[in-house]
Amino acid sequence: MDHLRDVVRRVECVDFSQLAPLTIVRVRTHDSSYRFVVMEGSGVYVQGGELFPDAIPARFVAAWMGGGPVIDGWICQGFEIQLCAGGTCLKTSRVLAIATESARAAVLH
Repeated sequence: MDHLRDVVRRVECVDFSQLAPLTIVRVRTHDSSYRFVVMEGSGVYVQGGELFPDAIPARFVAAWMGGGPVIDGWICQGFEIQLCAGGTCLKTSRVLAIATESARAAVLH
């Protein structure tokens, strides 16, 4: 577990449990782009890639390092993302970039 903590300290990561509701997390993977919207509790909505053209609730988000440990509730650069949404569970290609947008910036007037 200490090795995993060292890895997480050296790469860009987002811990969804630390984000305010309605925060937007944009993720670019090797093959696709995704947009996550943080909801109350542990809920998120996901949109993007070939499978999610419209935003739908996702029940699981985790960073996964090919055959290695899973970090529940996190997305990390260089890791794959595991998620289940709309009856489909998948692992994405490796994350290349992560950007967050505060809930305040996402509100339209």
